[in-house]
Amino acid sequence: EGGEAGEQAGEGYERLGLLESRIGYRFHDRELLHRATIHRSFANESEEDIADNEVLEFLGDAVLGLVVSDLLYRRNPEFSEGEMSKLKAFLVSSESLARRAEEIDLGAYLVLGKGEEKTAGRLKDSLLANSFEAVIAAVYLDGGLQEATEFVDSTVYGNLTGAIEDNVRFNDFKSV
Repeated sequence: EGGEAGEQAGEGYERLGLLESRIGYRFHDRELLHRATIHRSFANESEEDIADNEVLEFLGDAVLGLVVSDLLYRRNPEFSEGEMSKLKAFLVSSESLARRAEEIDLGAYLVLGKGEEKTAGRLKDSLLANSFEAVIAAVYLDGGLQEATEFVDSTVYGNLTGAIEDNVRFNDFKSV
């Protein structure tokens, strides 16, 4: 894991096959997954014009919000709008997404610049959460909403039971 940023990019798509196995989705266009793993620190340090994952992160955030809202609405009709909002806020929070990223070992597959490598970027919650959103967007662009829904359902939404057991519905920052 790790190494110089140039070595990371040089590993090509081989590392992506392992990531596909971790996320349970095989890409038709692996370039989308590759882009989802490129942090802006690497793109900024590169002499080449390399696209980073920030635009994918933006799209992934929107897809995530839609999918989680839809799943909450369809599967929990007894919940009030307020309860659904609290659960959604928990499920899509940076902390929650960082934990989901850790579960698939996403940090090991990220392409980081030297500065992020030196400051343990692979372990930063915000970086992991943002990259996880970029992966959601990559799945969405490659396989459509159904595939993105299946991915979010198995990773993010699957944490709902734990959220309810931890009484997230009634104890969160909005309630305070």
